[in-house]
Amino acid sequence: MAASTWSSQFIGINARFLEPKLEVVRPVYRFLLARELGRLRLGHTHWLDELLIAHVMRIPVLRNPLLHARAFSQDRYGAALAPDGVRGLVVQASGRHLLTIVDVESFLRQARALHGRRSVLGEFKRSTPFLAERIEKLDRAGMAMTDVAPKEAPDARTRAATAARVRAS
Repeated sequence: MAASTWSSQFIGINARFLEPKLEVVRPVYRFLLARELGRLRLGHTHWLDELLIAHVMRIPVLRNPLLHARAFSQDRYGAALAPDGVRGLVVQASGRHLLTIVDVESFLRQARALHGRRSVLGEFKRSTPFLAERIEKLDRAGMAMTDVAPKEAPDARTRAATAARVRAS
């Protein structure tokens, strides 16, 4: 969870996804940390933003679209900084105990096949967007995620281009 005070910003790590084998959850934590860094960079932990959310939370017509937009923005940061961290998205739907048996590539294929088959009213009632919609938005933004770690670390120019693309959106 990312938070900020008057003089500093910090990220607290939740232990609910910890497993005895750290290799299983490393991509999850990599994605979640990247998402929380996005929250900090986007200003979603600033006191004015928190004040806005506190007032909007009582009005679902305003609350849900705002929370959806925030989730999409944070997902873009997560995808930009951890492109192999799709398990961090999937764990939000499956939970930590099923994470090891979920076929992530099959899940991604199914989520991408659902394009246009969602109920707009069903999404409007939810405070968080459906996972398939989040994956579709990342794909449309050119940030398709995979379950495979990149073979080599990106160079400084690639990282700068990715950061610029995230800031521009």
